[in-house]
Amino acid sequence: MGIARVFFMALALFALAYSYLVWSLAQGELYLQIILAVPFLCILAMPLTVWGSDRRDNVRLKDSIAHVAYSAMGLLTYIFVFTVLRDLMWLSTGYRAGNIYVLVACILALVAGAVVALRGPTIKRIDVKYSELPSTLEGFKVALITDLHVGGPITRTYVERVVQKTNSLAADVVALTGDIGDGDSVRSRYGIDPLADLQPRGRVFYVSGNHEYYWNIDEWLTVFRELGARVLHNRGEIVEHNGARILVGGIPDKAGAQMKADVQPDVQAAIRGGESADFRILLSHRPSAARAAAQVGFDLQVSGHTHAGQFFPWTLVVRAVHEFHEGLSQVGRMWIYVSHGTGTWGPPLRLGTTPEVTLLTLKRSL
Repeated sequence: MGIARVFFMALALFALAYSYLVWSLAQGELYLQIILAVPFLCILAMPLTVWGSDRRDNVRLKDSIAHVAYSAMGLLTYIFVFTVLRDLMWLSTGYRAGNIYVLVACILALVAGAVVALRGPTIKRIDVKYSELPSTLEGFKVALITDLHVGGPITRTYVERVVQKTNSLAADVVALTGDIGDGDSVRSRYGIDPLADLQPRGRVFYVSGNHEYYWNIDEWLTVFRELGARVLHNRGEIVEHNGARILVGGIPDKAGAQMKADVQPDVQAAIRGGESADFRILLSHRPSAARAAAQVGFDLQVSGHTHAGQFFPWTLVVRAVHEFHEGLSQVGRMWIYVSHGTGTWGPPLRLGTTPEVTLLTLKRSL
């Protein structure tokens, strides 16, 4: 589907949503119609943050546009949700609550969502069981950090908390599966620098997400290498553990294929050299690589990207869009784990999901 078609479809949906809110909330009042139009216009400015000039002197303007648009996105979501709920109650009971109730409900939802988003992440522990797991790999631990989106609402203090919690897990491997950086790499460097303290050194692996491509992928790859991460783009590295050989492979996000003609995710290249390994792990930002990964012989895939919808009602929408949208699933003999994300994108909101640092522990099933 072309970009122009998507854009005009979005405009049509926005027009319908705006018309409904004007009918239900404005009730002929011009000033309310104008107020309701403002957040819609702010969201329509969002493409400027991706397609605008890459000149560094424009970055501050792009950041400001993004923050305003993100805030409008969260606000409009809950104006729409609570207006619909109010009108459904009106249709079923005959009682129509005033606009003030919609406003109060929106404020409470935004505050509650911000508290969950910004106090995170929690530690989520997942056992991944295999009937044929070598005994030497019993208890092997993979820590997963994904979708931090440093450069948005995620601060250095938040990143320090992520590092402290991750290091407390004493993982054997740390996987960074993309959208770790989300902004100009120079301006975001202060916030992301604590990732250099991740342990164990030399076993922190990174693959790109789509958002790093929006902000100059080459600069972001340099940053992650300087932080000590091993960049795995269509390649893998062997890690040894108790005499066993584990391949950690990775692929770049497919956004690279759209923005850099020479970058295509290739699971076959990612497993090359590890076909005889005792265990094979794929790092992929998007979970959609799972079926191809299982076919070439990976045993475990770790991913993010979906945020599990991040906040209601998008938590419902994401289930319809992504085959693997959250948690642990099996594809053939391969397991895939999709994280809720370690940080937050767009509006700093979490309702129905929780930001997480995930610890995946390999176990032998009985």
